[in-house]
Parts: sequence; C-alpha cells; structure tokens
Amino acid sequence: MSTVSSGVVPDFRKTLVIAIVGLLPILMAILPWDLTQPLSTYSSAIRGYSFHVSVFHIAILSIALGLGLSIFGEWRALPKYSRWAIYGLLFLSLWTSLYVAPIKYKAVIAILQTILLLFFYLAFRFMVRTHGSNFVLRCWIALGLGVLLYLALWAVTLTIRWPPEKEWGDVAVPGMANVRSVGYFSMAAFCSGIALIIGTRNSGRLALAMVLLTAGGWGSALWTGSRGAFVAMLATALLAIALAYGDRRRLAATIFVSLLAAILFVYPLPYGSPNYGLDNFLLSEQGGDVNSISSGRTAIWAATWELIKTRPLFGIGLDQFQLNGPAISRGLKQPHNWPLQILFSVGFVGLTMVIAALVPLVSWNRKVLLARQNIASVACLGGLMVYASYDAAGYYLFPLTLAAMALASLQPPPAPDRSD
Repeated sequence: MSTVSSGVVPDFRKTLVIAIVGLLPILMAILPWDLTQPLSTYSSAIRGYSFHVSVFHIAILSIALGLGLSIFGEWRALPKYSRWAIYGLLFLSLWTSLYVAPIKYKAVIAILQTILLLFFYLAFRFMVRTHGSNFVLRCWIALGLGVLLYLALWAVTLTIRWPPEKEWGDVAVPGMANVRSVGYFSMAAFCSGIALIIGTRNSGRLALAMVLLTAGGWGSALWTGSRGAFVAMLATALLAIALAYGDRRRLAATIFVSLLAAILFVYPLPYGSPNYGLDNFLLSEQGGDVNSISSGRTAIWAATWELIKTRPLFGIGLDQFQLNGPAISRGLKQPHNWPLQILFSVGFVGLTMVIAALVPLVSWNRKVLLARQNIASVACLGGLMVYASYDAAGYYLFPLTLAAMALASLQPPPAPDRSD
C-alpha cells in the first residue's frame, strides 16, 4: 500500500522537498564548481545548459515517487487536450531534431530537459494536491530565502576575489550563463514576498517579506542593471494588487516602500562594471529610435521573423538559435521573445500545440484564480509572460521551473491544508 493511499505521508519528505526548493539557488551557484575561479569546460556546460536545474528536477521527482507519485496516473489526470498537444509537441520535436536540426545533440538535450521539466511539473502538482496550499506558501518562502542566500554567497565571493570588468557579465555571476539571469532570481524573491504578504499576518513573516522585496527583488535587479526584471516585477506587482481584494492597500504600500528602500540600499553599493548599478539603470544613454531603446531587440526580432518564414510550419528544431539564428544575433541562445523562439524552433504547428497544451492546464474558475493562496502564483505567471516577451524567461530552465510551480499550484485546486 502506498504512503498516499494509506493516508500516511512522511512529514520529513515534505520538509525535504521544501528545503530542496530553497536550496535551488545555492545549488545553481555551487554545482558548476567555479566560484572565484575562471570558467572551465565543465562549468560552462553546467551554466549554459542549466544542468544544475535538471539535477533539482530529478531530486524533486525522486522524492515524489517515494511519496507514492504515479507518473502515469498524474499524466492521465491532465486535461485530454493538453495530453494530446504534448504528445504532438514531443513527436514534432523528435522529428525536427532527427531530420531538420543542424546541431542534433543540442536538440536532443533540449528534448530530454523538456521531458524532465514535464515530470517535475507532474511531481509538484502531486505534492500540491497531497499537502495543500500551505505547502505552496512554504515553497515560496524557501525559494525566497534561497535567493537571499545566493546573493550573500555572491557577496562573499566578491570579497575573496574582485573580478576584472570583462568578467562581470558572466564569469563573476555564480552559476549563471549571463548576469541578466539574476533577474529570474529577482522575480522569484519578489513573488515570494508577495506570497508572504497575502498569505500571513505574522509580523516576523511580514518583515521577511520586506527584506525579500527590497534586497532579493528590487535590489538585485537595480544593482545588476536589469531593466527587464524590473519591468516584469512591476507587472507582477500590478497584477497581484489588482487581484488582492481586501489586501490591495497593504500590498501596494509594502511594495512601494520596499522599492524606495531598495533604491537607498543599492545606491552606495560598489560594482565592477559600468553595466551595473543604479546610475546605469536610471541614466544610461539610449538612442531615440525604437531599436536603441529596446537594446537592439527589434532588429533581432525582425531578422528572426525573416528566418521563420523560410520554415514556417515545423521550424528548425529546439535550441538551434545560437549558431543558426540571424547573423545580427549570432551568439545569443534565443531571440528574446518567447513566441518567436517557439516559431523558430517548432513553427506555427508547434506554437498551436503549445497554446493547446498550456491553456487547459490553468483552472479558469474565478474562485480559484482569486483565492488568496493562489494570487502569488497567478501574478508570477503573468509577470513571467511579460518577461518572456522581451527576454529569455521562456528559454532558461529556472524561470520555466518557476512557471511550472505556479501552474501546478493552480490546477487542480489545492487540497485542504493538513495540520502541521
């Protein structure tokens, strides 16, 4: 008899899952094994392919299986249209990787990681159904604390070795392929803070929420000069405030005060690159044309669209953009726009399947979407959608993991909370 069917769920395993969620940012920093050291082939692969996040997926999946997860059972519980669309996407991805993709090993890695992400989603969905909304809140708290630990670890590495300017864009950022990826941690901490504000009246937790919003959210984005993360958090905040009936004033006031506190906190901090810091964030010069304001994105989007038109139905295969995208973007792993990324990879047929897979997974029941325990997850999904429209939030595994956690929290509705 499984532990779930017998009604006996070992609390230590639930606590272990929450702890591993919290340790994810630290795992991402440590696993490349290059803190204060130059990049190696190993560390470049770990960072570039987000293998550290895949290790996290395997860990959560393993614990869920020990708790009684049936992958096939959870899979059959998904909406029928989602399952058929996912089958179609996997077939299309396999076909393009075998017969179309110029760099087949990259396509195969992407397919395997996508399947593992799907298994993680099923595992987290199972955990939410088993443990209820309080489990989701604790995961948000743990993840926010993990981001703060990551930032503290980064600060320690900088005191040990202050990197030269050329390394601040990638090498100096623990576990990340690019400094802008820190913005995904900013989003995680920000959503964690929102979940705490809405989900508790405890003064200690509310103080933690202020720290998460100030340092983990606004502060990390402002210090690293990430306008993309800032805009995404602003969208997340506006959506959360709109949904948080009865808590709007308190939530809005806390977010506004945390932003002011973050500005005061970040301004005197040192940094080693002109692309960092509050001055760069607020005062860097931009040209007057749209392409300059978008940091060259509109030119990349236009060039990507021209390539998409050469293979509009089925695309060129997963993870092929870096070496097979337009010349203007050569070296970038994606076009900084999720719909264009999907069209380039699997064409209009694939984009249709993605929409058909995702839409039924969301519970469109108004009571579910507006439930207090779900507001942080809904706001997180909305903010990530905004983020993915101009950045790589639809490409890297960490923001996709955030989206999977938020999506699993909304469908099916959480079970009644168990006593702790």
